Amino acid sequence: MKNVIITGVGGFLGGALARRLLKDGCEVYGISSSGKVGELESYHNFHCVTASFDQYDKLSELLPKVDYETFYHFAWSGVSGKEYSNIISQEKNLIASRQALECAISIKCKKFIFMGSSHEYLHDHSDEFIYFQENSIYGAAKKAAEIWCRAISKGQIFFNSVLFTNVFGVGDYSNRSTNQFISKMLTNEEINLIEGKNDHDWTYVDDAIEGILSVERDGVNGKQYYIGSRKLRKFSEIVIQVKRILNSDSKLNFGKYIDTKYVDYSQIDLEALYRDTGFECTSDFEMSILRTAKWLKMRECKKNEKT
Repeated sequence: MKNVIITGVGGFLGGALARRLLKDGCEVYGISSSGKVGELESYHNFHCVTASFDQYDKLSELLPKVDYETFYHFAWSGVSGKEYSNIISQEKNLIASRQALECAISIKCKKFIFMGSSHEYLHDHSDEFIYFQENSIYGAAKKAAEIWCRAISKGQIFFNSVLFTNVFGVGDYSNRSTNQFISKMLTNEEINLIEGKNDHDWTYVDDAIEGILSVERDGVNGKQYYIGSRKLRKFSEIVIQVKRILNSDSKLNFGKYIDTKYVDYSQIDLEALYRDTGFECTSDFEMSILRTAKWLKMRECKKNEKT
């Protein structure tokens, strides 16, 4: 029986990983800033630890004294909206990540897995200027946190970081673009879009979780891994396919918005995870979209019932 720690356990991916590990029989110690973890409380092997970022310097005192296998660090605030570019907010995330790692080291946890972001490689071509990661405060903070953690971990704890792009699926209560597109297509709404000629990726939540677990089992110490498709497609191709799958009459207005920002996948090793662990995404894209659409419809119905 393994004891694991998951920060951000109340979020989409943190919660999905927790459910998977709980079903596998692990003892999961989930760290939540609010203490609201929904259905996770129904598992006898789930233990909620309420702690805000201000308390991360005392995490080792808040956690029970047991032998821990892996520390998964998901917690991050300001992934969208105004906080995305708020330096103070992103600094707090950076410090909390360092403190989470220091906690893992102090309690002699065997592995630490940091959840990075493809925004670490976000480029912006605006006017005559070309900006790289530094143009994204969020992406720069993620990259800085990863660099800090990798440097601190050396010789003290097994460390890996992982990257995702547009993880979607059942259980995502956010207002991210994947949910918006599917919801609008279900009601045949007109959708204004970027031109969409850059490489893009949508990863189903089941694949994201399996990818994380493959890194935990077989990842090479110190390496960063991208969890997603090994063969990328254009944004416009993906959105057109989603429309076809949903048999939607939505009008797709590509090029309505100027698209200057894109993830430079040439800087990411898309093959590293497959080479080192043998993992690759296996979820059927059509079935994944249909499952997500069904869940979004049910969620909307329940929302309407309450109102």
